[in-house]
Amino acid sequence: MIEAFARISHLVDRSIVIERSVLRSDDPAMLANRLRASQSDGIVIYAPDHAEVRAAVAEVTALEKAVVTIISDLPGTPRLAYAGTDHYAAGRTAGFLLARMLPRGGRALVLCAHYGIQSHSERIRGFTDELTSAEGLGIAEVLEGDDDAEKSELLLRRAIPRHGSIQALYNVGAGNRAVGAVIRGPLFPEPPLFIGHELTPFTIPMLRDGRMTFALDQNPGQQANFAIDVLMTHFGHTRVDGVAEPYHSPVPVTLYTPRNLTE
Repeated sequence: MIEAFARISHLVDRSIVIERSVLRSDDPAMLANRLRASQSDGIVIYAPDHAEVRAAVAEVTALEKAVVTIISDLPGTPRLAYAGTDHYAAGRTAGFLLARMLPRGGRALVLCAHYGIQSHSERIRGFTDELTSAEGLGIAEVLEGDDDAEKSELLLRRAIPRHGSIQALYNVGAGNRAVGAVIRGPLFPEPPLFIGHELTPFTIPMLRDGRMTFALDQNPGQQANFAIDVLMTHFGHTRVDGVAEPYHSPVPVTLYTPRNLTE
């Protein structure tokens, strides 16, 4: 996402300055304080759905600053728009694919950062709802690994023996390296199905070597473009076709398999 905004910054005219900051997403108080301290007219933010963050969004929008949420939404706040995919639909898609590949049923382990991230909780909700109609297929456990590779791998290594036979792993967050390491280990007599998110330098090799079955990508470049288009339109700097209030994010989820990789 940082790279996507860097590319955009070279395309806009010099009257517009795009400042980029990489912050920890697991510290709501820090994020809220950075929101309040921002001198920017428009703010694009990825943050957990937390009371402190919500309060800060309300405060800065009351000062006529425009807030666009990206990747994960803060529904019910006075943010200007959400730039991202439909995470509930993505979760249902993962469940649909899994049900078709395991017609005899089985159990899946789910890995996320934590439920406080709206995108993760929505993916899990969609996945769970889809599996309710799949006979014999269910979720063994949902693990919260904070998107930390070492912690996520440890949780998986402990959970797999605890639940016995696991046919599938669904990672809704950034713990793909942890899942890949576990699949390569001795815990699975046969590789499980592995559905994850994002096409990255980590997931592409796993798709190629067969550890990952599908990757659901949320098109970060399109999210960044839409976020900037919304702000440019809002402040009257330019008019972008198809971008107008009420802003609705058009960013799709793209399904990747080993057969349609282009990189």
